[in-house]
Amino acid sequence: MILQEVVLCATAPQAAGSGSGAVVLHDIHTGTSLASFKQSSSAPHCTSFVETRDGQGGFILAAQQDKSILNVYNFQKDQLAFKIVLPERLSCIALDNAGSFCAGGTAQGRIYLWEVASGILYNTWDAHYRHVNVLKFTHDGAALISGSDDSGVSVWSVARSVVNFLLLLCC
Repeated sequence: MILQEVVLCATAPQAAGSGSGAVVLHDIHTGTSLASFKQSSSAPHCTSFVETRDGQGGFILAAQQDKSILNVYNFQKDQLAFKIVLPERLSCIALDNAGSFCAGGTAQGRIYLWEVASGILYNTWDAHYRHVNVLKFTHDGAALISGSDDSGVSVWSVARSVVNFLLLLCC
């Protein structure tokens, strides 16, 4: 197997009413387009990916900027695999390094935390007073860092969010 460095780019439509954008993989050295995943219009910080455990594939997640939809694409196919309806439109998304959790932030300051394998929504909380701009999991996935238009940067415990959900189930 030959390793290849790639860049994942989300492109919006060129003009209003000109259709949808795409998520495109480019070779970082040559700029060659390797794959194009159509029917996607993602804003900055609204695209992420997760590799399969064997490293032979994976999924690309793209939150749509004009709808409360999360498009899921399979690396091996250039077509939409899933279209997930969300509780509200996301302004940013992040996946942890293990591909276990997906977090989404909103313009209203809320954060959602899902388990990737099952799709279970573990927690939703009012994290900021204004628009959540960016989310990032720590390298070990123990914490989620959020940044917002309210000039706040917060660090959230992923384990605490999961435990809170489990306590609600059993009690």
